[in-house]
Amino acid sequence: MSARPSSRAVSRARYQLVVGLLFIGAAVLGWRAVDLQANKREFLQSHGDARYLRVEQIAANRGMILDRNGDPLAVSTPTESAWVRPDHFVAARDNWPLVAATLGLTVDQIETLILPRLDKKFDVISRRMKAMPCAVSMSRACTCSKSRGATTRPAK
Repeated sequence: MSARPSSRAVSRARYQLVVGLLFIGAAVLGWRAVDLQANKREFLQSHGDARYLRVEQIAANRGMILDRNGDPLAVSTPTESAWVRPDHFVAARDNWPLVAATLGLTVDQIETLILPRLDKKFDVISRRMKAMPCAVSMSRACTCSKSRGATTRPAK
């Protein structure tokens, strides 16, 4: 008689080999996912931001809205908004008095605006400011953006 294993034993051995390889593959993929999430998060986040976050100026020039007699009902005026990245802005806390003076706020007002929103990516601290040279940009954590979106009604 030959010493050949039975087909049932071969089939069982193949089954165990395939299941074992699938388990090892799943464990390797799980380990890689944990490694990417835990150890390489900052690197991957910065590269993702570099690919998708862009600053683009979009001019929204709107004309005046006139009534049937040609009198203006609404006029679009240029405005600026000041926004911050709260996590960076808190790190640059020594610049807060300059930011507060530029925006016409107190340091306490800025603190009450920013500290509850530290989990946000950005936060607007002042909207529809009068057009001014943006001295607030002295901090890399604070930025001004110009927009023409504010519409005001002219006084009669």
